[in-house]
Parts: sequence; structure tokens; C-alpha cells
Amino acid sequence: MNSSTPIMIYMLSFIFLKEKLSRFQILGATLSLSGVFFIISGGSVASLVDFTFNMT
Repeated sequence: MNSSTPIMIYMLSFIFLKEKLSRFQILGATLSLSGVFFIISGGSVASLVDFTFNMT
């Protein structure tokens, strides 16, 4: 998902470039993650709690 791209960039720049995240970057990553979870769950917290992977 395109919403997770900033998080991947933050993680890679922290690992390889030793950059530290600012408060706004952490806030942006948190909002981005919550948006991804909201899209995956369809807006239902119960579906996130009951989320399982299909192993077939």
C-alpha cells in the first residue's frame, strides 16, 4: 500500500543513514499506520481483533 511507503523510508534511513526521526515524522508515520489499519479493517475494530491469515 502506498500509505506504508513513508514508514519504509523512515526505517531504511534510520538503519542505513543513521538518521533520527523528528516528532512530525513520528506523528506522520503513526497517522499513516492508523490509516492502513483503518483501510484493512474497513473501519471495524472487531475485524482487526479477529484478523487471521489464510494458510491454504
